[in-house]
Amino acid sequence: MAGISMLLDKSLEKNFCTVPQFWDNAVKDGTLTRLNSIDKGEFCDLLGISVCGDYKTWKYYIAVATSETAKHEFEKLIIPASKWAIFSGKGTNISLQDLERRVITEWLPFSGFEYGNAPDIERYIQADPENAEYEYWLSIRNEKE
Repeated sequence: MAGISMLLDKSLEKNFCTVPQFWDNAVKDGTLTRLNSIDKGEFCDLLGISVCGDYKTWKYYIAVATSETAKHEFEKLIIPASKWAIFSGKGTNISLQDLERRVITEWLPFSGFEYGNAPDIERYIQADPENAEYEYWLSIRNEKE
């Protein structure tokens, strides 16, 4: 992966405000155009990636999947192999946030799974903020693992 990142707050609700602003800034300053110019191979969609492994350094990335060596202006991120639960949706950025909230609070506690060891991924198949098509990828593992 290659992209840009920002530090996340420990409050999910605060992040639901600051992350859309981060995307807006990436559009305005041309970052999304530069990311889209990277050779992405088969998986060509924009990604939002939440990395929350170390409590001190939670980060959110706007990124693309690439095998190309990342240009110097972009950070590199390697996503480990994982088992994924994938949830699809359409709508606004708020509908994606609602989907994420429901998955974490309603689906995960009763699924027989727990968080895996990989970041959460938002895959923007159609990246229109008012009429997006997206997937939310949640890294999971069996509760007994």
